[in-house]
Amino acid sequence: MGLDSTMKSDKIDSLFQRYEDQRKEIGGLDGEVNVLLVRGLLVNICAEFERILKEMVSDRFSRIDDAGVRNFARAVADKTFKSANIDRFYDALMLFGVANRDRFKELRKGDDQVVASYESIINQRNKAAHGGDVDVTFDEVRQYYYAGHVVLDWFESALRVDVG
Repeated sequence: MGLDSTMKSDKIDSLFQRYEDQRKEIGGLDGEVNVLLVRGLLVNICAEFERILKEMVSDRFSRIDDAGVRNFARAVADKTFKSANIDRFYDALMLFGVANRDRFKELRKGDDQVVASYESIINQRNKAAHGGDVDVTFDEVRQYYYAGHVVLDWFESALRVDVG
């Protein structure tokens, strides 16, 4: 899998642990309670992904003295990373340059399972947000998260291609 993963979130790991603790305490969580918890996890994971992505872009621009340019970059990042599917990564990286986009392509090459896991989180969260049925279990969401968050590592690496 591409890079060593550094983009795991303590917040999300804590949510997974609390869910597991509750499941053990109650003797299992199923039915509507489980669906609500899975929906909550999906929303939290996507929010954390968005926060991390925006932070990476903001960090990239932190060396610029012009506050207006930094604010502009923050606004672009806010818009770009709402429900950030893989295509949004390519779009954002192209704003930095072809080398950045190509680095992302290179890192993801052959890791279709990682991409599928990441996209599953985004797609399931979008279903939940628009009133659709979420058709994944807690265990699947956890599996998708631990595989899919590696996409954030790829993005960070690609974002820094031309940073000296």
